[in-house]
Amino acid sequence: CELAYLLGLGSNGRFQNVVRGRASLKERESWLERKNRMLGLLHPDSRRRYEAVERQCDTMAQVSVAGVADLGAHGPIALDDFNQLLQIFYRLLIGRQMLRKETSDPNLRKDIARQWKQVDDKLKGKDLEEPLRKSLEATKSLLERRVQILDTAEARLQYIDAELDRIEQQVALIGQES
Repeated sequence: CELAYLLGLGSNGRFQNVVRGRASLKERESWLERKNRMLGLLHPDSRRRYEAVERQCDTMAQVSVAGVADLGAHGPIALDDFNQLLQIFYRLLIGRQMLRKETSDPNLRKDIARQWKQVDDKLKGKDLEEPLRKSLEATKSLLERRVQILDTAEARLQYIDAELDRIEQQVALIGQES
């Protein structure tokens, strides 16, 4: 008798909806916890920037899902499209934050240049033994490489800033077209 009841309950549509609803709620709570942890990694200015884009995407996703408005040339945009855009935006913000840490010390470039000059001055000495000369040349090469890495990081930072601006403008455009 109990077995028949359980089998019948398993195929009951209302019961299945309740089970699915609880699973969906758990997934949503899990996502919110992960999202809050992720946002906690961002600098407050970056977090506000992310949240502004997220609000715009949420509004447009609701409009698109409700079928209230056509999103212009973009047509209906799926929720996954907005989520992907937000993921890219978040990753760019994190990358920007990391690069800023690398390039934020205003004295770093000066320190490297000072060290390079010291090594170069030592290399100009006439009575250097070969092992010392090789060591100094290797140090000079490493200092040059550090400058190249700083240059690359600064160029990447400019690219990331441009991409973040582009995404914000893209979201604003989609919002205006809807």
